Amino acid sequence: MSDAPNRQSIGVWSNETTGYYYQGLTTDQTFYVSLFWPVSTAALPNTAEDATEEQTAAATNPDTYPAYKQETIDTLNALVPAEWTPDLASLDAMAASLTFPLPGEGTDTEEPVEATPEGETEATATPTPAPSTDAPTGTITAPDGVFVRSGPGTEYPNIDVAANGATVNITGKSQDGQWWEIEVPAFLSETGTGWVSATWVEAHNTGSVPVVEAPDLEEVTPTLTGINWQWTSLTTPVEQATVNDPTRYTIVFNTDGSAAIKADCNNVIASYTADGSAIGITPGPSTLVACADDSLDQQFLTGLSAAATYFFESGDLFIDMAADGGTMRFTAGDAAAPPAAGTPTPEATAEPGSTPEAEGPTSPVQGLLFSLVSYGPEGAEQSLIEGTQITATFAGGTVSGSAGCNTYTGTVTPVNDYFTIGGIATTQMACTEPEGVMEQEQAFLTALAATAGYQWQQDAVNGSIITGGRLFYSLADGTTGYMNFVAQ
Repeated sequence: MSDAPNRQSIGVWSNETTGYYYQGLTTDQTFYVSLFWPVSTAALPNTAEDATEEQTAAATNPDTYPAYKQETIDTLNALVPAEWTPDLASLDAMAASLTFPLPGEGTDTEEPVEATPEGETEATATPTPAPSTDAPTGTITAPDGVFVRSGPGTEYPNIDVAANGATVNITGKSQDGQWWEIEVPAFLSETGTGWVSATWVEAHNTGSVPVVEAPDLEEVTPTLTGINWQWTSLTTPVEQATVNDPTRYTIVFNTDGSAAIKADCNNVIASYTADGSAIGITPGPSTLVACADDSLDQQFLTGLSAAATYFFESGDLFIDMAADGGTMRFTAGDAAAPPAAGTPTPEATAEPGSTPEAEGPTSPVQGLLFSLVSYGPEGAEQSLIEGTQITATFAGGTVSGSAGCNTYTGTVTPVNDYFTIGGIATTQMACTEPEGVMEQEQAFLTALAATAGYQWQQDAVNGSIITGGRLFYSLADGTTGYMNFVAQ
């Protein structure tokens, strides 16, 4: 249920602006299945003009609107399905009963199948360029639309949805004839083209359409993990807002299903799931610093919490929010760029005698997953407890990973010729096995917070380049301790 979810202004919540929203993905994650149905209830005024003076006053005053909105939400949540018109149970049953015919088997095509709920979002398709009457064209015949993909195959990520009945310009076809290349808006694709399954297109005038070579899949599938994604803009149906300082709002997706979020002045540990184009992000423990008045930290976290699908375009990451709430755009941070003078970062710097051969890589450590091998005073470092693992990933201005039992995230701050780590936030689990794991975790987190230096090096071992690192930290007695890492 939603009251005009994209509305940016305050006002009376009425039946006129209330609707039932449903979104699902087909079981093969090929199609969006969407449903919107106007609903009404006696608990709401039919229009804003029907509201009482008291309701209007509360809904139009910025100071009282939050309380009015929450009271309305509580009232609606307390209603039973039969108190809505139509009955919400009937709408749920209708959505759950949706099925779609399967095309012939044995070809790599888009196949509408039974819908699987994914939240309450109404999917919309980006308008494609209007076709000319003489050009090869096609009409989309899939009942609930079809994905437009970056290449001719379901292994390519989707970049848009072409609605049922939409007419598209056809510019090419795949070698097997199972996919049409079509024109799409320039902001969706650098080439201005995308691909749709021929099974769901009624094509016209395509006799002279050329065969187009499929793009390299590796080139069109950027990596989600290990990159310091910086939030640059938010686009909704009513506005487009640019983030003034993207470095204040970042997220790093780790390969273990955790994510490190920098929400302006706070660090947040999150978990996420990514399956095909679907994504879900769940923020967890956070530091509790009060950010500046101009901070977008809450809007940033709210947007991430509403993440439903994602895709890449021109190297940027786009996250679509549920309930047609808008699209967040992220740009890969300059984590791999050389550090500016006076602001060193955790960069790979080979020590004398350990430099690999000239043809070996000298990539920075940003984005690599490191495992802690040992820690403690120099010459007396102790290994980790058997059966435990402590990890660290440096990306942009954050470090995150597993502390053995809990996940953690912290801020990396350059200082002269080294860096410090602060603002460490962790989850709050208590592990009992193996014995001593919590004490080991606390020792590691204490050492991490006392970091006062670093050293990275690369060694050629049996033809492979092994990246290792050492963090220096201050012990309680004033001596120096070492944390020794190796990249996985």
